[in-house]
Amino acid sequence: MEVISTQGTFTANVEWIPADIGQPNNFSFNFRDGDGQPVTPAYDVELLRDNQMVPGTLRESQTSLEQEYTFNEAGNYTLRIHNVQTKHPGDVINIPLQVPPE
Repeated sequence: MEVISTQGTFTANVEWIPADIGQPNNFSFNFRDGDGQPVTPAYDVELLRDNQMVPGTLRESQTSLEQEYTFNEAGNYTLRIHNVQTKHPGDVINIPLQVPPE
């Protein structure tokens, strides 16, 4: 899925390979700047549930275009990407995730 940041300064194409509860889920990212040019930025990423950070999920200054998270419970989550290149600290990408029960 392609998602535009809240301020429109970058987009992310996100691929999610879902897995069963308790198993690793893989996320792949491709970023583009506001002009549509590919970029490989440093960024922070975390999982939210009920608008609260899931403990232990914040990863700062990431440069990998792949991340892995394990969900221990079904439900609605948000994958949040922010502080991209630290140029626009208030600019975020929120990706809604529905983790189904087993």
